[in-house]
Amino acid sequence: SGVASDTKPTNVQDNSIYIETDTAERYWFNGTVWFPTFQDNFHSDGWTPVGGFTGVSGGVLTGDLLRNSTNHGAGRAITALDNSAWVMRFKLVINTKATSENNSVVMGISQTGVTGINDPRYGLGVGLSQYHDKFRLVYPANQTWYQAVVSTAGSDPVPDTGTYYIELKRTLSTSVTLNIFQYSDYTGSIATVTQIISSTINALDNLCVQGQNDSGS
Repeated sequence: SGVASDTKPTNVQDNSIYIETDTAERYWFNGTVWFPTFQDNFHSDGWTPVGGFTGVSGGVLTGDLLRNSTNHGAGRAITALDNSAWVMRFKLVINTKATSENNSVVMGISQTGVTGINDPRYGLGVGLSQYHDKFRLVYPANQTWYQAVVSTAGSDPVPDTGTYYIELKRTLSTSVTLNIFQYSDYTGSIATVTQIISSTINALDNLCVQGQNDSGS
């Protein structure tokens, strides 16, 4: 997978396209940097599983996100993102789910990676909860993941088994948008929300997926 530390030429024309011969991944040069600055096809495991999380297997990051008394999930360190403009996209497949209690899950990026879901942090992400019937944008600024939450708006289903395409887009130091799409080309809007956030949410350099680590089922 391509990472920000890969060496690419910069003495090229604006709008140049770079194709990696070993991965066939494409990059675009805007005159300053190559985009995307990071991507992961899950063919090599650079993720650190926590609490028995499965990790990368067969081109997919896989795991059971349970509500129990353990810290669990997976994280991956990357080069810190720009503090005002970036886009993160990923495919989410929910195979099965339990319905007994409020089992909260977060997928996003923070300064701290996979720590307790109730630990304070700076981060941005998408939250899923069986108790709430919406995808949710989480945007903690020295708060827990769920102390700064806004639900999406639109024809948003209860996050159910199926496939979703998630786009988290920071457009300003103080603004972020969460989009949920139906199709792999990131069209077919299911839900969206834009939120004003604190400009102190910066230097984000840890991708993370984690489940709630309090007691419950």
